[in-house]
Amino acid sequence: MCVEKHYRYSTLKSIYGVVIKGQRIWKERVENQTYLIHLLEKLFGAEITNKAFSFYPKRIYFSTPLTAEPQYTKKAKPLWQKIKKMLVELGYQVYAPFDKTDPHAKIPDSLTSFEIAELDHVQVLTAEVALMDLNLPSHGVGQEIELAIFLPVFGFAKARVSRMVKGTPGTMVFTYKNEKQLLQILRLIFRRKSYRKEPFYLGKCRKHKTYTIFKGKNCLFCRFQKYLHPI
Repeated sequence: MCVEKHYRYSTLKSIYGVVIKGQRIWKERVENQTYLIHLLEKLFGAEITNKAFSFYPKRIYFSTPLTAEPQYTKKAKPLWQKIKKMLVELGYQVYAPFDKTDPHAKIPDSLTSFEIAELDHVQVLTAEVALMDLNLPSHGVGQEIELAIFLPVFGFAKARVSRMVKGTPGTMVFTYKNEKQLLQILRLIFRRKSYRKEPFYLGKCRKHKTYTIFKGKNCLFCRFQKYLHPI
């Protein structure tokens, strides 16, 4: 299957054209992520590069725990739907497995475990950023965090979160008191002028030991310090 028929190379040109302080801030990510994609192609025996040669600006992968705790899924879905609606209103394309492949849905999908894994891997790799509900331990969410190693990852949780997750460079985990506060935090984060002027990317801030998430010229770890989970 010919790659040119699927991945839009004009998107790649646009990605390389995003410049902050004289630096093409997405160039290194494209190089690293392309290498990862080629490794996954060999592992899965599938052509991923025709869908995810790098990623698409304005695309969000919204990961949530689905399988282990059906009651939590049922309880949390209304909030997840509000978050997704808000992100769409802000101009993003959102892929949310709870809308596509919920194992507890009344009408279950017909996808196999292998097909689900391949689908979600591709969706993570096509996203500019990942957003994750970390209120419950989840094997799937954990695997998606590892796969999103070159993406800015935003997580939210009232509960305790593994230090392995919080210590991953480029991962921000927010704590919040209630639904209203969480929506306010996410709106402040994701509202932006455009992806060209305020791209999300991993960068080095002199105030932090590891790579943090930037939006445009601003370090979000600095701006939202008071909402972060304790390290």
